[in-house]
Amino acid sequence: MGPIRTVAAATATTVVAVMPVFLIGASGPFVREDLGFDQAGLGVAVALFMGSSAVFAVVGGRVSERIGGGNALTLVAAGAGTVMLGTALLAQRLTHLLVLLALGGFLNSMAQPAGNLALARGVATRPALMFGIRQAAIPVATLLAGASVPLVSLTIGWRWAFALGAALALCTAVFVPRRLAPPGPIAATRARQGDAATAPLVALAVGFSIGIAAAVSLGSFLVESAVAAGVEPGAAGWLLVGSSFAGVCSRIAVGWLADRHQGTALYQASALLLLGAGGYGMLASGEPALFAVGAVLGYAAGWGWGGLVFFAVVRFNPTAPAAATGIVSAGAAGGAALGPLAFGYLVTAASFEVAWTLAAVAALASAGLVLFARSWLVRDRARRVQSHRDDGD
Repeated sequence: MGPIRTVAAATATTVVAVMPVFLIGASGPFVREDLGFDQAGLGVAVALFMGSSAVFAVVGGRVSERIGGGNALTLVAAGAGTVMLGTALLAQRLTHLLVLLALGGFLNSMAQPAGNLALARGVATRPALMFGIRQAAIPVATLLAGASVPLVSLTIGWRWAFALGAALALCTAVFVPRRLAPPGPIAATRARQGDAATAPLVALAVGFSIGIAAAVSLGSFLVESAVAAGVEPGAAGWLLVGSSFAGVCSRIAVGWLADRHQGTALYQASALLLLGAGGYGMLASGEPALFAVGAVLGYAAGWGWGGLVFFAVVRFNPTAPAAATGIVSAGAAGGAALGPLAFGYLVTAASFEVAWTLAAVAALASAGLVLFARSWLVRDRARRVQSHRDDGD
């Protein structure tokens, strides 16, 4: 299977897998008015989707290794389409929405490891760039969700946005080739001397979780926050589109740089987190001009580093990339669940300014933890190499 179709299939599936939660975030004012819940309820809805992804992420990685990348991606895309169609047709109150998003989160738990598996086994040249392109799927999903506000939700209703998302997901399921990344050995049977130990991966997962908590809050609450700052809903939707496009370009660019400078992926991720903290600080100002700059910087830097982390994890774990990235994905999904939940309650109890300030603090902490985890991974690899040499003597 050609690398172009491999990347396209992994990217498209990642887009549709996360689209349900970002459609909820972008159309939040309309969904809340129709179903009758507040901003804290929106945080709960997003958190449930991400929490479900976190709970099943490790299992999702092992299942992807077992059934193969193509089958896993097809299952994810078809399931996401079903969730979005169900939301459009059946959601009449918050509880209905929560059930559907919990199912969507379960499906999303396989999207990252299955996509990483497909790239690890199907792409040999410029791998970091390919990971950057696939990771650009996240801002593509928010871009589409943002565009749905002025083009769909404000014109024919938010339910139609979910119906169109369902159509895109089902088309993606048909597009994914079944022979993509065939089944291989699961983590329990892999050659341990070639892969990183679990402990440093858990440390990296913790750093990932804190940084992604702030980033997913950006995707979930940018429109709501912009409206609170005095921006018209339609303009807020377009701001989400522009910021998402900046995120797409950033993820591709940093992947290209990582290929040119081997071994720097996690250093680059930490630098982006530091820049993202500055973007969140601008959002906390509440000033429309600074808010717009902060939104772009938040997407381009504060949320542009995920592909670098997954690329590094695959490089440290060559024999079972899906299982290893499943561990890191669990941390990422956990942060993605708790972040919007905490953010929603902070907004309700205090203000958007307080919530964005704490998001900046979280990004700073994440940058430090990613550097710590990198140091641990490098030491662990050196120890394993030395041990392997000693065994050969």
